Amino acid sequence: MSTPIDLVLVGYRPGALHAAARLGLNVLLVEEKKPSRGAGRRIVDWVRVALEGAQEELIERTLARLSGNVPRGVVSAGERGVLGAAALRAALGIQGIDPETAFRARDKPTMKAAARAAGVPCADWLELGADTTADDLVAAVGVPLVLKHRAGAGTRGLLVAKTAEEAGACLASIDPEERGGWMAERFLRGVEMSIESFVANGRILFTNPTEYYRVGFANIAPAALAPNALAAVEDLNARAVAALGITRGMTHLELYQTPDGPIFGEVAVRPPGGRIMRLLRRAYHFDPWDVVVRLELGEAPDIPPDSRRAAGVWMLHPGAGRVRSIRGLGTARRVLGVRKLVCRLRTGRTLRPRASTGSDVGWIEVWGKNRDQVAKRLQRAYDHVDIRMEPTD
Repeated sequence: MSTPIDLVLVGYRPGALHAAARLGLNVLLVEEKKPSRGAGRRIVDWVRVALEGAQEELIERTLARLSGNVPRGVVSAGERGVLGAAALRAALGIQGIDPETAFRARDKPTMKAAARAAGVPCADWLELGADTTADDLVAAVGVPLVLKHRAGAGTRGLLVAKTAEEAGACLASIDPEERGGWMAERFLRGVEMSIESFVANGRILFTNPTEYYRVGFANIAPAALAPNALAAVEDLNARAVAALGITRGMTHLELYQTPDGPIFGEVAVRPPGGRIMRLLRRAYHFDPWDVVVRLELGEAPDIPPDSRRAAGVWMLHPGAGRVRSIRGLGTARRVLGVRKLVCRLRTGRTLRPRASTGSDVGWIEVWGKNRDQVAKRLQRAYDHVDIRMEPTD
């Protein structure tokens, strides 16, 4: 390759590519799909390869395209690229999250075992096998319970059972030969939220608490927490990050606030979805993607510690069916504090069921001086959006 590569980006997200371009970096993109024309203008070249599964092909094709060039860093833009990016760093001999740490932060039973061993409170769980029964599930974690992919993200494929009978039905829906890729976990009753961190040389440089205003759809940053509650959340975050051995990059930790204190859910070593990166930029007035890239280059950038405002986003997805009508977008856009409203729907379009919390067909973005103001404006704008659906044949 004639042009030296500064950065390998595993998985495409526009923010990461734009940040790399602003920093003047030559980028090699590793992705499953051909990049759009706009993305293609911002990269030197790309490698088409599956991001999940065995990493040998990803490493082989990427190294062949690099032709001996050793980049300054490797960035995983999303969950699918975490293991591949770590394997590529190891093959290239460059620093960053290594394969062992990446696996610990991707495989939920391994993750929870590491957290619990360090004294971090988390829900009971059980790894599934071909012979696991509903009685095994109930005995290990009780009911209600959730069944999830042990390496999943964004609630994709999540099953919830409120009774032993429902647990049996959920278990029966999973092919016995595939149960090794699943786990059961006690259903936690509490207020779900997340906390995002930037980490350099094992030191947390920045944290932000995010409120799940409507779980799976609407987020507000920063969350309005009492000082003692914020301190407890930050302490849990710091202990979990240390327990998993995360020394560099961005983390997204989900937790539950309960009467007994915060309970660890799971942590990811990659930028979050749910439009949270937009919220960080709007609330703190810096580009989080710039920080993500610079951390992988071995830098420890200065980050504003305090927010200048609150920001909220409501992701739009009306569910499965055919779009019959769309009304109220203009009125919603005129609500005070609405900075952007995107809707990619059109009448007659057919939608599949929402696959995960990372799926949307548009969003509403709101700014305000504090959390309460943002929450009111966000709710008011969303209430004006009227998307009517009809069943498909």
